[in-house]
Amino acid sequence: VWEHIQKQAKIQPPETLLYQDLPLSLRVLRDMFSLDTHKILVDSTENHRRMTQFAEQYVQGALGKIELFKGERPLFETHNIEQEIARALQPRVNLNFGSYLIIESTEAMT
Repeated sequence: VWEHIQKQAKIQPPETLLYQDLPLSLRVLRDMFSLDTHKILVDSTENHRRMTQFAEQYVQGALGKIELFKGERPLFETHNIEQEIARALQPRVNLNFGSYLIIESTEAMT
């Protein structure tokens, strides 16, 4: 890929896109899938089709685990994912026995 980018950089005019990584759903499939993965739920027909095609060629073992979610409510709502994300982003982390940590980024760390 790098060699192809270098060749294109020499022949293409300035401000030409030389390389673009995969869409997020395919990057997640490529980078995070393992044999320990039980199921991959996808709530978009188009994403399901693209992920299935990608898995056939590049991700051994993932093909049979990609399922199209057909629930009445959105996938994130059904599994409370948005609430979990909001909770993970809270500055306060509760610990056992009533103690807690507060994690805040300071201007120096930003």
